[in-house]
Amino acid sequence: LHQNIARTLEMLPVESQKTSLIAYHFEASGELKEAFDYWVKTGMKTSGVFSRAETLESFRRAESLLRALGNFVSEEEIYQLYSSWSRILDITWEIEQAIQLSFSLQRLGNQRKSTLLLGLAFNNLSRTYRRKDDYKRSLEYSKKAMVQLQRANHPRELTFGYIRNSLILNLVGEYEQADNSLQKAIAYLNESNDQNFQAELASAIIQMTVECNYKGRPIRILALSDLARRFIHSTFVIPDMEMIEIARADAYFLMGRYRDSYNLCMQVLTRAYEQKNRRLEA
Repeated sequence: LHQNIARTLEMLPVESQKTSLIAYHFEASGELKEAFDYWVKTGMKTSGVFSRAETLESFRRAESLLRALGNFVSEEEIYQLYSSWSRILDITWEIEQAIQLSFSLQRLGNQRKSTLLLGLAFNNLSRTYRRKDDYKRSLEYSKKAMVQLQRANHPRELTFGYIRNSLILNLVGEYEQADNSLQKAIAYLNESNDQNFQAELASAIIQMTVECNYKGRPIRILALSDLARRFIHSTFVIPDMEMIEIARADAYFLMGRYRDSYNLCMQVLTRAYEQKNRRLEA
């Protein structure tokens, strides 16, 4: 009965499908792989509209099926589950949950002898400990992540690995190594149309310029913004380049170039008025 209900629900138009209900009926009927797929699909779908509780519950239900499914779930499918799940926990700053999730993934990676899953676990731990201002541990996990991800040769996660590696290296003052990792991330970005790469890379550069502003390093801010100008393109929703130009204005101010700082801020403000972008105006 449950299987018939699930199959019937699958026949509905995609926009009308209640994927969590399909997942429930497949799980109740013992069709665990289909249930896993639909729980993950539900989590991905609800994360887009930011229904936090439903998203996290869907990912938990998917994870609960992994042991029973064994090798019927591929490494890439597990990667998609934990990558999306950890991203939600990072956005909502649920630090301790994010750490425990990464440890669970590390155990799973060890069981499967998967360099990709271990790389993702370490990469996420590096990000989370950076959020906790534990730079020593963040750097340790970043180094571990890069070893595993280079072995896995997974372009998407390797790119994120380089980006996060550059962030923590910048924080500890290893600027040459940070720039080296940034350049490697940009090389992957140039070969991909994935907008998530640009968004994360732009976010990293903005964070790095803010950190350099605090440390009074205007020359480095200008170097980072020059780098960004070559590959970052803004959208109305995410005015990345404009945010980096504001950082450039901060650098001019630190250098005593007040007129240049003022003029650049006015250029950005003019674009904000034209776009009716209140956040950018502020």
